[in-house]
Order: sequence, then structure tokens, then C-alpha cells
Amino acid sequence: MLEENRGEFFSTETFLKSQMKKMQNLEEMKRKIHTLETCLLSQGSPESQNDLRIVLLGKIGVGKSATGTLS
Repeated sequence: MLEENRGEFFSTETFLKSQMKKMQNLEEMKRKIHTLETCLLSQGSPESQNDLRIVLLGKIGVGKSATGTLS
């Protein structure tokens, strides 16, 4: 088997290092998401945080404009 892999092998230590790296990347991404969420929430005014916004997507003529607006 080692001959087929050109003398290389995947040890438990190599596997653990790989998993630790993945966990570190995941934690870093979580921190970035939290930072972005905090930034976005702090940009809006208190009144605008109570607004509900809906985006309608669809082909031409399917009634997007006919849905009306809520005030």
C-alpha cells in the first residue's frame, strides 16, 4: 500500500492536525459573521428595525406589482 502511495501515508496525527485546522477556520468564520451581524444591526435606526421588508422575485406579468403595499 505504501508503494502505491509513493511512500506517503495518512497518520492519526496528520488527521488530527487537519481536523484542528478545520475547527480553527470554522471558529474564525463564526467570529467574522458575528462581527458583521453586530455592524449591520448597529447601522440601522431603532425605528427601522421594526420594519418588515419583503422582496418579490418572479417573471414579468406574474403579479409582483399587483400585490400592493402595506403601510
